[in-house]
Amino acid sequence: MRIPIKQVLLLSLAAVGAVVVAACLGPVGAALRTGAGSAAHNLYSSLFISGLPERQTREELVRGLFGRSERLLRVKVDAAAQTVDAWLLLAHARAVYTPGYGCRPALGPDRAATWASASTSFLRRNW
Repeated sequence: MRIPIKQVLLLSLAAVGAVVVAACLGPVGAALRTGAGSAAHNLYSSLFISGLPERQTREELVRGLFGRSERLLRVKVDAAAQTVDAWLLLAHARAVYTPGYGCRPALGPDRAATWASASTSFLRRNW
């Protein structure tokens, strides 16, 4: 009896894909999102706040944070929109600028509004 190689390869690929997706949804996914967010935030701050060159920032900050796992990181810098997107495997994070707050993660419209109102009310307290 001969085992079809094509079917074995497809089943193996599906199994690996299922493991990767499951890992990205659990605690490992949270760690990946944290790593992607860290890369996006560091690149954004260095490029758009400090004005450092992108190549220098990638070499010093990103490579220093991620080491060999930097190969798993993909980054897209949009200079026109002033955003930085980072993907670590399937985890995605975006860094944006908010006037009065600086660089922060883009949390989506609902969470961003909640974050901004909570921060504003905290800052207005009489200490």
